[in-house]
Amino acid sequence: MDEDEPMTFGRWLHNKRREAFMSMDDLSDKSGCSKNYISVIEREIPSSRTGRPPRPSRDVAIALAKGVGGDVEYALELCGYVGLTAYPQKSPIDPVYRTIGIKLRKLREDRGLMQKHIAKKLDVSPEAMTKYENGQIAIPVDKLRVLAKFYKLPLDYFVEDDWRVEESQEAEYIASYRGAPEQFRESALLLLKAAIRKAEAESGHTE
Repeated sequence: MDEDEPMTFGRWLHNKRREAFMSMDDLSDKSGCSKNYISVIEREIPSSRTGRPPRPSRDVAIALAKGVGGDVEYALELCGYVGLTAYPQKSPIDPVYRTIGIKLRKLREDRGLMQKHIAKKLDVSPEAMTKYENGQIAIPVDKLRVLAKFYKLPLDYFVEDDWRVEESQEAEYIASYRGAPEQFRESALLLLKAAIRKAEAESGHTE
């Protein structure tokens, strides 16, 4: 690598793994990430959707950094995160959260309701409601149930009609799921079940 070229997380991970005399299989066992995903990160293979190299979530970056015995804080900085508990500097918005957020905002605005009114109904702060609608954070499934009942809609309405996860992202989502609080794991399962039902219906395999 050119000395003037800035260090990236992929290159750093590759170097630390080699220094530790670890194979990708070894790191996979230690971090819980698939060998394929580790390879994608180290080789900085651009996403077919964004055209940019993969950017692991904070939890995955921590797991990989710990797996190679590296400086976790430095690894997070390379990924664009600040410290172990801070929010990322430029947090990418998950497409599923974004789609749900768009629907939350549209439902509210179509009925002439203010954010503070919905926030009060959900027993959350207006700031949290803003983040839900902007897709910055996941709305817990129990809050979605309240809104589904309020708007007289099925829970499935809030799930994006056509969302896909690239193969290289699967390990990242699995690792993030395992480390997430129970309420968010429940939300993730809701989305997955809805997607499976949709796929089965389209393929004619529903029972």
